[in-house]
Parts: sequence; structure tokens; C-alpha cells
Amino acid sequence: MTTSTAAVGRGRGWSGPAATSFVAHVRPVGGAFEDAADALRAAATAADSYAATLEVLLSRADRLTDAAAHLTRQIDAFWRRARASLPAPRPDVALELLQSALRLRGEVDGVAHESATLRRDSLAAEDDLAVALRSLSAGASQARQRMAAAAGDPLASALEKSGGRTGATLSGLVPDEAAAWWESLTADERAALLTAYPEVIGTLDGVPADARDTANRTLLDRDLADLEARERAGVLDRAGRAALANARAVRDQLEEIALTDDPWTRTPLVAQLYDYEPYAFSGDGRALVCVGDMSTADNVAINVPGLTTTVSGSLGGNVDNAVNLYREARWAAPGSTMASLAWVGYDAPSDWDSGRVALEGSARDGGAMLARDVAGFLASRGDDRPHLTVVGHSYGSTTTAHAATDVGLDVDDIVLIGSPGAGSGVNEAAQLGVGAEHVWVGSASTDYVTYLGSNGWFNSENWLGGVGLGNDPAEDDFGAQRFQAELTDRDEGVNIADHTRYYQPDSEALANMASIVTGLDADVVRADHRTDPWWRTSDEPEEDRAPTERSHR
Repeated sequence: MTTSTAAVGRGRGWSGPAATSFVAHVRPVGGAFEDAADALRAAATAADSYAATLEVLLSRADRLTDAAAHLTRQIDAFWRRARASLPAPRPDVALELLQSALRLRGEVDGVAHESATLRRDSLAAEDDLAVALRSLSAGASQARQRMAAAAGDPLASALEKSGGRTGATLSGLVPDEAAAWWESLTADERAALLTAYPEVIGTLDGVPADARDTANRTLLDRDLADLEARERAGVLDRAGRAALANARAVRDQLEEIALTDDPWTRTPLVAQLYDYEPYAFSGDGRALVCVGDMSTADNVAINVPGLTTTVSGSLGGNVDNAVNLYREARWAAPGSTMASLAWVGYDAPSDWDSGRVALEGSARDGGAMLARDVAGFLASRGDDRPHLTVVGHSYGSTTTAHAATDVGLDVDDIVLIGSPGAGSGVNEAAQLGVGAEHVWVGSASTDYVTYLGSNGWFNSENWLGGVGLGNDPAEDDFGAQRFQAELTDRDEGVNIADHTRYYQPDSEALANMASIVTGLDADVVRADHRTDPWWRTSDEPEEDRAPTERSHR
């Protein structure tokens, strides 16, 4: 309670229910102003510091300009002496010129070093000021929200609209209910919920992606502040260390996306944190990071990774893949907006339990989570349905297939790349529920993993009780649409290196996937299927074809 608020309630002779009610309503306003004042003071201090630093930087810049001009004159004089000594300088003149050249080279290096240092120091000063200004913006935003709550208690109103739920029970809303409830809220009610219950709103299926992003960034900032403080104090336990590594990985990837431009508009890409759970899966973490705005995009791709996937260990590579697909899709369909989600959303086999990759339990569990996320996302878009594609890579393709067959995926297209199998009991593409014409397969002829699937009718899938991860979806009997996915710099023979290169820029696979996720099916370049006569090994028609670089640019 602020001093002024206390005086109203106690020091001026006013007491009773009215005074208590007044104090209860005024306290948040006082706290809001205190928050704003703190942010203003911090910003003012930062601005003063920046002004002082700027004076020093300008002085250094002036000195550097003078030094560069002086050095330029020295270099001109050197060249005049050198030209005058041609064609055959005397030994003493040649020695003098060599010594002069070495001295000038050292001075040039010194000026270059000082220039780089000045640039680095200038950027650091700007960053410090930007941090303070962002804090000011956050403080002002928080003040507005608290004042709005004090004026009409929008939080209570928002909870009332949910059917009288508490914050803790909001997660019980099914996606369609959550979407309708969120749509009914005012801006103030949404802001109050995001402030009070970010841990609920950030994972609530049916809530739009931009709101979930706001909530999850709040949680991310809190985690970073708390966990880093505990790290400095030396009291961070094992679970906390894993969570901090995950939080830092998420922060870094959001920043990396924001530093990348859209290939058409040349404006920074939108980065969204659709889900953030740093303690999930015994510390492996769960993070759904999107390139582009999932709330409004015309085309949305959900990229499902495979073996060794963890937040701290592989989120960066998965975000890179999502960025590459986003950029190629924008080139393919510049008139449509795009969002590409790196879905690190299940407990993939990794580290000590990588042996689970030979089993389907993780794929089944992950498939259920994927289906839930897809349903929640579609509920948040309502009647504004995008063209939605799920791209499953490696063990992620098995996970995607399980989502489609075990639960059902309400998507337009399914893409399986680098697949070790489409799941036990799945004999043909039509079983995935989107129509065989919308099940796409990219299998490089050199990718070792794609030969792990069962082939033909005489195989372990049929005869050994479902051993393996299911049928090879690139085989003709499976009935999917196989597209060209060879690499111009592919390694010789079957290998594991090419298994991770389906998202490589200027590749056949990436160009074809971009056509698929933007609905340009006619532009997809098909490949011949593998065939498997039962009496000998499978035929691979793609291994003798010369690959080409390909892009929609």
C-alpha cells in the first residue's frame, strides 16, 4: 500500500466498509503509477548515460576521422615516392620504401581496429538504451492494465464469461469453447487475463496464436530472470539448469527469427512462441516456435522433427528448417501469407533413451499431442481456415502418421520426408485420412533411414508381428505421391548425412515442399516410386537420375 493510500484509509479519520472498498480500488492504481515511475526513472537514467557515452563516442569518431585523413595523406606521399623511384630504385631507397610500407600497414590495421571497436561500443550503447526503453514500454503497459482492472475488474468479468471458472480451471475449456470465450472478451479483459494467468493462456488450445505468444513471452522473461538469478547465487538444481538451457534456446531463436527479413517485403519476420514448457519431458522441454503469424497466415506448415530432438539441443536447427520452408514458400506464392511452425512438441527419443527410436511408443504419444495441437489451432482460427500442412521428418514422419491414423488430423496435406516407416498397420496412404493424393513422400536415394521401412508383401511388418516402424511410404504399393528429393551434392552411396538435408535451400525437396504447403500441387515434380519384387532387393529409380538445383526465386 502506498503512503497516500494509507493516509486516506487511516490517517484522516475515515474508516468502515466504504473506506476499505476505496482503498482496495485505489491500491492497484497507486501500484500502477509506482511501476510506471520506476520505469521512467530507469529510462531517464539510461538516457543520461547514453548521452554521456555518445559524447565520448563522437569524440572518438572525430579523432578516428582525423587519423584516417592523416593516414590517407601519408599513403599518397608513399605512392609518389615509390613511383618516382621506378623503374630500378636504389637499395637504400627500396629499404626505406619497405619500412614505410610496413609502418603504414600497421597504422591501417590500427585504424581498422579502432573503427571496429567504435562500432561495437556504439551498438552496445544503443542496446542498453533500447533495453531501458522496452522496460519503460512494459511498465507503461502494466500500469494501463492494472488501472483498467481497478476501474472495472475486467479479470472477474472475463472469468465470469467463462462460466464462472477460476484461473486454474480455465484449462478445462475444450478448444471450441476456449475460442468462443476468447472472442467474447473485451481488450481489457484479455489484457487482465494475460497478466494474471499467462501460464494458462499460453497453453490453452483455442486461444489465438498472437495471444498465446504474449503469454508465453511473459513466462519466458520471468523464467530467465528467476533462473539466472538462482544461477548467479549458485542455488540452481539440475531441473533448473535444464529449464534455463531451454529458456535461453527459446530466447535466442526468437531473436534470430526477428533478425531475418521476409524475402518479399524485406521487413523483419514475425516470431511467435505458440507453446513454452521448459520443464516438460524430464527436462527435454516443449517449445513451439513459429516463423510468421499463425493467427492470420493463409498457409501454415507444422514441422515435426524426429530422433534426438530436445529444446536446448536442437531447437535452433528446427527453427532454421522452418525459416527455410517459410522463405521458399513465400517465393512460391508471394500473394499469400505464410507461417512455418517448428513443433518441438513431444518426447522424441534422445540422449540416453535414443534406443526408443526402434519402437513406436513415443510416436503414438507424440501423435496424440500433435493431433491435439492441430485441433486447438484450427479452433482458434474459426471460419478463417488456412491451408494447413503437417511435415514429418524421420521419426517425426512416424509420429505424424500415428496422429493421422490413431486420432485424426484435420489437415489439407501430409508430407513424410526421410521416413523410416509410416507406422505399424498402415498399409496404404489412404489410411492417413486426407486422401492418397494429399499424402506426399520425399525420400532421397542416398538417405539410409528411408530404407528402414518395410517393403513389399514379404516383410517383417507382415510376418514378424509388426517389427519395425511400418511400411516404406516411398514404395509404389503404399500409394502416396512421391516427389523428387535428391541433392546435387549428395554423398556417394547410402549414408546418414543426407538424412538431415531435406530443408536445404535450392534443393529439390525444399522447392517441392514449398509448392505443397502453398497448395500448388501442379508445381510439384513427381518422382518414380520404389518397387520391391519379393525375390530380390528393392529398386530405387532415383539413384541414377541427375539431381538439379531448384527454387521458386
